[in-house]
Amino acid sequence: MSETFLELVPKSAISLRQSMTELEASGLPFDGYNLPELRRKDQQFLQPEELMQMRLEGSISEKKQLTLHLRTRERSVQETIDRLRLATRSGVDLALLVTGDPLAEADSFCMHAQNVLPMLSKTPLKIAVGADLYQPHWGRWGQKIDAIHSGIVDAVFTQPIFDPSVFHDIDERTRDLLPRERIYAGITWMATERSRRYWHERNGVPLAHLPHGESDEEISRNSLSQAVDTLRTAKQEGYSTYVMLMRNTTAQLERIFSMAENIQEA
Repeated sequence: MSETFLELVPKSAISLRQSMTELEASGLPFDGYNLPELRRKDQQFLQPEELMQMRLEGSISEKKQLTLHLRTRERSVQETIDRLRLATRSGVDLALLVTGDPLAEADSFCMHAQNVLPMLSKTPLKIAVGADLYQPHWGRWGQKIDAIHSGIVDAVFTQPIFDPSVFHDIDERTRDLLPRERIYAGITWMATERSRRYWHERNGVPLAHLPHGESDEEISRNSLSQAVDTLRTAKQEGYSTYVMLMRNTTAQLERIFSMAENIQEA
């Protein structure tokens, strides 16, 4: 059965608990949370070890599943394996292994996520990898296929999808690897021209896929509509999803969920 996760930015314990309380009180249908491991020079975020401890203490997401991103860039294979063991003991349900962006251009050491996979063994903790939809041949996707075939990798999380036509490519590349409910399609929306430039310039999303508009208001309106179409398509075709809230609001999320279920309203 397909699932829906909500991705939150773990800025602090207080803000994270407040967001979870608000979302669970809203009555929105979702199965769990997706929490990234973020590293920035100018901003602090909760790190996976802190989130694991909160999960173990029962102070976050007691009623929901929990997915944590684990960066591999700065760590040896053994250090990543140790983090996976800790996540298993802490009640984390799924770990998404990501290489992670470099903190500085001068960073030389880099352990790519796919290089960790051959050293892993099957554990109760489910393992996921990312699909770089906007890189040629999905980037290093070919190096992840063996781990999927062997059963080490249980799920795939895609980059955010802004145009439902992308699902055709996803189906072509994953058809013989995983059932659709184990492919988590990323969904988000934006409100400004600055955000549109970010997704195009930093993440390589084709401009043709991003919302059109001459003003921020028009971009926001078209982006919400695209998010509805993407969520509806994912549900109709049996994919799981994770929805990135980022700076977006619960009210917008409720509207998208409602419109995705109501074709006439959209």
